[in-house]
Amino acid sequence: AHPNGHRVHDLHESLGQLFEGLANGGGLSGRIAIRRCHLRRRLDLFLWRVADGVWCIAHDVWRRRIGHAFAEFIRLIAEQILRIVGERILIRDFQVLFSVSHTELIRKNPLKIRTLLLTARASHRHSRRMFSFGMAESVTGMDPMVLLLLALLLDAYLGDAQFLFRFTGHPVAWIGNLIGFLDTKLNREKRSQLDRTIRGALVTVFVITVAGGIGYGIAWVSLTHPWGWPFELFIIMALLAGRGLYDHVKAVATGLEDNIEAGRSAVRHIVGRDPSELDEHGVARAAIESAAENFNDGVIAPVFWYVLFGLPGLCIYKAVNTMDSMIGYKNKRYKAFGMAAARLDDVLNIIPSRLAGLFIVFAAVFVPTANPGRALKAMLRDAPKHGSMTAGWTEAPLAGALDLALAGPRKYADKVIDGAWMGDGKARVTPKDIHLALYLYVAANLVNAAFVACLTLVRIGMPS
Repeated sequence: AHPNGHRVHDLHESLGQLFEGLANGGGLSGRIAIRRCHLRRRLDLFLWRVADGVWCIAHDVWRRRIGHAFAEFIRLIAEQILRIVGERILIRDFQVLFSVSHTELIRKNPLKIRTLLLTARASHRHSRRMFSFGMAESVTGMDPMVLLLLALLLDAYLGDAQFLFRFTGHPVAWIGNLIGFLDTKLNREKRSQLDRTIRGALVTVFVITVAGGIGYGIAWVSLTHPWGWPFELFIIMALLAGRGLYDHVKAVATGLEDNIEAGRSAVRHIVGRDPSELDEHGVARAAIESAAENFNDGVIAPVFWYVLFGLPGLCIYKAVNTMDSMIGYKNKRYKAFGMAAARLDDVLNIIPSRLAGLFIVFAAVFVPTANPGRALKAMLRDAPKHGSMTAGWTEAPLAGALDLALAGPRKYADKVIDGAWMGDGKARVTPKDIHLALYLYVAANLVNAAFVACLTLVRIGMPS
């Protein structure tokens, strides 16, 4: 029996009545009006159920029952997706029958039927291109938005999952190896700055072309082959870094609770500066700043570009972001060669970084120790002062929400940056503040997952 058998049965009867009316050639407008009212009632019931589920999740987050909230979130999404997918199977069957038998209907009322068909097909093409790059019109593979939601859930559970890449290597490592090879061959000190700038731009174009082409090929296989979707799901999960970032930042807090050297050793994996001269508060601030900045780079921006352009968009973004982390420095070696990659990374993060900041502000509503009003004020006031075009939009709201002061002057191996402070709270950050920041980080990830789930339900619920 189907898990939503009674609902599917009701829909089957409605479709049968509508098809029978069309086949008889009479009462088309009335039948369609009845069908629209029926769908409206079902939509109202669906929205009430979603609102009830979201309220339960928010209540659990407020009570710090994150595990229970996560389980409730999975149950809610799974229930709604199974219900809608079951309905769409019958709707699709009806459309196949309609497309086969519409010739007889056109003979009886050609003008009305042709107009209805053209309008439905145009609406179908428009709706299918709202969130992806057009390949989702295939009915063979799994919907890309469902894959994205599953990837977020798997990433939250598995994290880096190094055992999956023991023999193949991580996809980001593949990109890094290609960038490192091109850097060695083309970025030589004897060349002029103009020559290195041109070569760096060509490397950027080449890497994003390769990444986008591979992503397009995997997405095509996923959408045209019944069992191609696991490959795309595997790549999406590998290119997300939500749980991995959480584990690394938590390791810093655990290390600091033991001794300063353990904290420095842990923070060295997630920051680009030398932590050997940082005190306890400096190490804690660096960990929280990394959590804020990489919330955008590792979660929000990949999701944003996948929603817009599917797997090719995600692969291109991760390629550009990896290039920025490897050759996007402003030192003597990479100032010219990595300029194109660094500028492109800034452009690709303009919108996602603002969106990530808003998610942090909204998540602060569900964290008892956070202040969403202060977070929004700090973001609007301090984010434009940051030396980075994007980092301040996540660091400032997190600092404001927890009443901290982040960023400020920072020392790197070859220079000292006199940066502006994000937030006006305390700068003497402790391991306890790292745990609070991680709590807010988890809530922000739940907000992001809820946003993706809403897009998934809207997309699946669209009439085909």
